[in-house]
Amino acid sequence: MKKVKNNTIFSFLIAAILILSSTMVQAQQGERPSRGQGPDQQMPPVPDSTQIAKMVTDISTELSLTEDQLPVVSSAFFNHFDEVKALTEKGKRPDRETMEEVKKSFETEVEAVLTKDQKKLFKAYMKKMQPKQGPPQR
Repeated sequence: MKKVKNNTIFSFLIAAILILSSTMVQAQQGERPSRGQGPDQQMPPVPDSTQIAKMVTDISTELSLTEDQLPVVSSAFFNHFDEVKALTEKGKRPDRETMEEVKKSFETEVEAVLTKDQKKLFKAYMKKMQPKQGPPQR
């Protein structure tokens, strides 16, 4: 009888410890900055030339680019990511305003050779390609 009582007390203590530790872990996780926040946030890696070429192929298909448009758009993509790479070298993080200007310049360069319908498709493509920002973590 005494052994059963000791086992019950021991089981209760283990359960209480597990409940308390899971609560503490959840509380600590709530204090961490979520992805995309905080001063130590890392930039996503800059695509390599193979990945950029795939983006150009995808957008060429989605926008039905002409033979005249394709080299201009391709050049814009490669130049854009070269510029982003230069700005983020050695782990330095440019401010948001600089990155927004670089993005806007890139989009303007691409849109300059697109038709009205292609511009709409391009904007939808760019929106789809934006990194997903999850809800704030608690």
